[in-house]
Amino acid sequence: MEKRTIDDMTATANVNGQTWKELYINDVNVQSFILRELYPYCSYELQMKAQNSIGLSEPSQIVTFKTLEEMPGGPPLDVSVEPLSSNSLKIKWHPPDHYLQFGIQFGWCWSTIR
Repeated sequence: MEKRTIDDMTATANVNGQTWKELYINDVNVQSFILRELYPYCSYELQMKAQNSIGLSEPSQIVTFKTLEEMPGGPPLDVSVEPLSSNSLKIKWHPPDHYLQFGIQFGWCWSTIR
């Protein structure tokens, strides 16, 4: 059996069901890698293949992971105020765009100036 060296690795990632993106690691000694610039609170799928001068291996099993939450990336939308009486107001709004929520919304904060 002929022994072949691995020239590089190919990692592919699927972001929330969108197109798979490829990353090539051209150092056979690398056995870990930090993926950066991922979206907060987003699900990903990852699989890897080994590559040499002959071609690519079969893909690894798919690994699924989710990045951590982050503060919302956008403000509440369509904020409006309706006076109800001489000393009360009704405030209405919509949450930030879904793709900017970066986690589970659990509250709101507002400020008033007198």
